[in-house]
Amino acid sequence: MIVWVAYSGGVDSHVLLHALAQLRKHCAFELRAVHIHHGLSPNAEAWQKHCVAVCQALDIELTTHALNMSSPLTQHLMESGNIEARARTLRYQFFSSLLQPNDCLLTGHHQDDQAETLLLQLLRGAGPKGMSAMPASSLLGKGVLLRPFLATTRAELLAYAQQHALSWIDDESNQDTRYSRNFIRQEIMPLLQQRWPSVVETIARSAKHCAETEELVEAYIEPLFNACVSPDHSLSITSLKNLTPLQQKHVLRYWISCCGFSLPNELMLANALHIFLTAGEDKTPMVTWGDVVLRRYQDALIVLPVARRHDASQQFCWDMNAELSIESLNITLRAVSTLGSGVKWLPHQSCEIRFRCGDERVYLARRKGGRSLKKCFQEWRVPVWERDRIPLLYIDNKLAAIIGYSICEGFLVDKNENGRVIEVL
Repeated sequence: MIVWVAYSGGVDSHVLLHALAQLRKHCAFELRAVHIHHGLSPNAEAWQKHCVAVCQALDIELTTHALNMSSPLTQHLMESGNIEARARTLRYQFFSSLLQPNDCLLTGHHQDDQAETLLLQLLRGAGPKGMSAMPASSLLGKGVLLRPFLATTRAELLAYAQQHALSWIDDESNQDTRYSRNFIRQEIMPLLQQRWPSVVETIARSAKHCAETEELVEAYIEPLFNACVSPDHSLSITSLKNLTPLQQKHVLRYWISCCGFSLPNELMLANALHIFLTAGEDKTPMVTWGDVVLRRYQDALIVLPVARRHDASQQFCWDMNAELSIESLNITLRAVSTLGSGVKWLPHQSCEIRFRCGDERVYLARRKGGRSLKKCFQEWRVPVWERDRIPLLYIDNKLAAIIGYSICEGFLVDKNENGRVIEVL
């Protein structure tokens, strides 16, 4: 087990890192830190150097990671003021990839952060789930995310830092009240504390009450959800229609959350339910928010990340003795030598990867007659939006295999022949 600390270099995460380093002297465990280089501040390089120096002084291994904040989506979010949400998503995606089974990641979020989060969610019109704010523990990737300071105030952490003469960095963006959280922190909370000195503790307690309420709601929703969800994690439209409108809304929200995606706002959720529940089974409507897309195929509701842009007209020459990377699909193809299974291919034969253009006719091995590739995809229940992203293997300019689905007549090896099994990595 590895204990990771999300270390920004600020006072909160520095106190957490320092406290754990002291605890390690009395209770041996593997302690590491991870620093995210957002690249949004001209001081980002200096902050990273500071974090490296602190970790070296504490004898703690530090992993650093630079976020890719140059995508068109990121630029749009910068213009709309939602860059913090995008940075957080990318940050936690990396944290999730870092954790192995039994690992835990600790963050320095404290009671003041919790109170600010509840106020933000309240102003966004959130329900009990949103106003539960941040849980003390939750699953993250293969490990666990822990927030041990949620009952500790910012003032208490600052006092600890001063007592131990810690050195930390101050992010200048924290003073920019154009950001909602900073406005609440700099303008609203001091005013509330003048009238109600214990307001931070009180609001944090309300977040706890909301979390308990949400726990009861989920206990009620879970059996309804189980009756609607399929083994492939899609949601049955027919089963959803058997629920009341209120139950439908909560089941849909619960399902999206269980799948690990951000939730849409109330209006978008209601609109999505109307679209998907009233569309004919032959229709394929979709609703998107942020980097999430909700789709319907036949009776199934499917939630996915927004797909990369893919050019289905591209073709790749492939030497099956080497791996082939297809960047637009974020996959790699590997041909593994086997005996008695796979595709029949000889080194002198040309090999290409293409994608569906719409008029392919397929003659499947051990099946009589030919049929259109469209008919095959319908039979295999391949959603419409995935069909032009399925790699097609051509050998000597003939369709030899629909990778991941079937091999064509004339290209299936006999039991004593050498073949190639195509793996998608």
